[in-house]
Amino acid sequence: MGQNGGKRPGAGRKPGSKTKATLEKLKVQEAFNQRVMAKADALFNAQLTLAVGSMKVFRIDETEGEKGKTKREHVHVTDADEIKALLDEHDGANGVVDGVYYYFSDVLPDNKAIDSMLNRSLGKPTEKHEHGGEGGGPIEIVVRHVKRTSPA
Repeated sequence: MGQNGGKRPGAGRKPGSKTKATLEKLKVQEAFNQRVMAKADALFNAQLTLAVGSMKVFRIDETEGEKGKTKREHVHVTDADEIKALLDEHDGANGVVDGVYYYFSDVLPDNKAIDSMLNRSLGKPTEKHEHGGEGGGPIEIVVRHVKRTSPA
C-alpha cells in the first residue's frame, strides 16, 4: 500500500527562491527607491532647511471690510522679484515697498530633522538601557537546585 503525503523529492519551491508576493514587493520597492534617488538632492536640501531653520517673507495686504473697517491679511511672499525688491530697498530688514509693509519671520529649526541629519552623517549613537531592581538597586536572581533522583 502506498503512502499519501509527506516529503517527496523535487517537490516545493527551490531553496533560495522567492514567492510571487515577495518578488512583487521587491519590484515595487525598487521603483520607489529609484524615484527617491532621483530626488535625493532636493530631499536633502529640504531636510537641511528644516534642520537649520529659515526665514519667510510676509506682506500685509489691507482691504476695506464691512462698515468701512480696514482688514489686514498677512500673505506669505514667494515671488523672487518681490522679495528682491524688499531686500534691495531695506537691506534685509522689515519695511515699506511701494506703500506695502513687508516683514520677515523665522522658521525655527526642527529637532527631528537635526537628529536625522546627524544620524545619517555620524551614525546613530548607541543607546544604553539600565535595568535595576526595587529602588534602583541590583536585580536579585534566585537559582534553585533541584536534586534529581533516578527512577527505581
